[in-house]
Amino acid sequence: AQVPWYDVSSNIKTVVFADIISPVSTAYWFYGMSNCTSMDLINLDTTSVMDMSYMVYKWSKLTTIYVSTLWGTKNVINSNNMFSNCESIIGSAGTKYNSSYTDVVRARIDGGTGAKGYLSSKYNLSYNIDVLNEGDIATPEVTSIDGDTNFAINGYELVSGSEYVTLNTETGRITGIGPGTAVIKVILTTTKGVEYT
Repeated sequence: AQVPWYDVSSNIKTVVFADIISPVSTAYWFYGMSNCTSMDLINLDTTSVMDMSYMVYKWSKLTTIYVSTLWGTKNVINSNNMFSNCESIIGSAGTKYNSSYTDVVRARIDGGTGAKGYLSSKYNLSYNIDVLNEGDIATPEVTSIDGDTNFAINGYELVSGSEYVTLNTETGRITGIGPGTAVIKVILTTTKGVEYT
């Protein structure tokens, strides 16, 4: 099925949803928007979407897709070529396009090495922290982000030091480290607040 804006898709430079919408399919929605560089999909509720195939296909200039906590892919059945030929896309933690991952697998907010994705959150805060032992808390000094106490660890990445670090993103505790100490980058996402870049 062709979307109403298909004939002018190559003229579109940015995409923003003013109001929350909750479709059951986003297949071909942004197909061929070759001059678009960013998308603001924070009002796109995809928790009921079943088909995301060719959703952002052939976006050679697209670098950023912003999503919010309304973004979900648990009901997606078909996501063929969702990100095919989107060579310029970069997730919020620096994950770059890889032609081996063009379906729903990378359709999430980029959490770095442990949880790569092509999407970004406008409400992110990242920081480096020294990790010494198993059981250390990775968010000891963070109690709120711009007054919002409803945040979660979205991902983490080893910056320097030991060969590996594992982190339970639900509890915020280090579950493995070795050998020695490490510095990790922790990415927090909040549901509201200021934009962090």
